[in-house]
Amino acid sequence: ALPPDLLPQDLWQVPVLIGAHQNQPGLLSQRGRLVLYHLTEEPPDLIPDTAFPSTPLNLKLGGVTLLGIDLEPESVESGGRIHLTLYWNISKPDRYGVELSIGDSILEAHELGFGNLARYHKEIGISKDSVIVEDYWLVLPSTTPAGTHDLNIRLLVGGEKAPIAEILVLDEEKDMERWLKIAGES
Repeated sequence: ALPPDLLPQDLWQVPVLIGAHQNQPGLLSQRGRLVLYHLTEEPPDLIPDTAFPSTPLNLKLGGVTLLGIDLEPESVESGGRIHLTLYWNISKPDRYGVELSIGDSILEAHELGFGNLARYHKEIGISKDSVIVEDYWLVLPSTTPAGTHDLNIRLLVGGEKAPIAEILVLDEEKDMERWLKIAGES
C-alpha cells in the first residue's frame, strides 16, 4: 500500500489496465491482480459528448442498461490483453457492481464508473439520458484454454450472467512447438 500522504486525496482514479485474478489452486505463488491507474486532478471523461458503441446490445441489467461495447482485438493469445469499452445508461446514480468473466473464470469486478459516479454526479452532474463510458484494457489469464469463449457480464447484486461478446483465444506457442517438432522430424 502507498503511504497515505504520498498523493493528494482528491485525485480522480481511473483504471487503465486490469489484470485477471490469478488465485487458483496449484499455482506456486498465489498472486492477486494488477491494476494500473490514471490519476488526475481533472474529472475523467465518463460522459462524453458522443458515444457510439461498435456492438449495440441494449442489455437491461437491473437499474442499468448496457447500451453496447467496443472490443478489440476479438482474438488474443492466452495471457494477452483486450481493449474494452462499455457504454452504460443508469436510471439513477447509485453503486452498481459489475463483474466480467469467461466461462466460470472471473476476470474482474468493479464498481460502475470505477467508483467515481457519486463524486461525478455531485461535482459535474449526471442526467437520466447520460451515457457513461468505461474504457480500459483487460488481461486474460495465461491459463485460458485456446478456443472461442463467451465474454460474460453481470451485476454483482442479483444479476444473471449474460454473454456480451465472443473472444477467440489463441495458443500460438503450442502451434510453434508443434511446427518445430514437425520440422525437427523431417
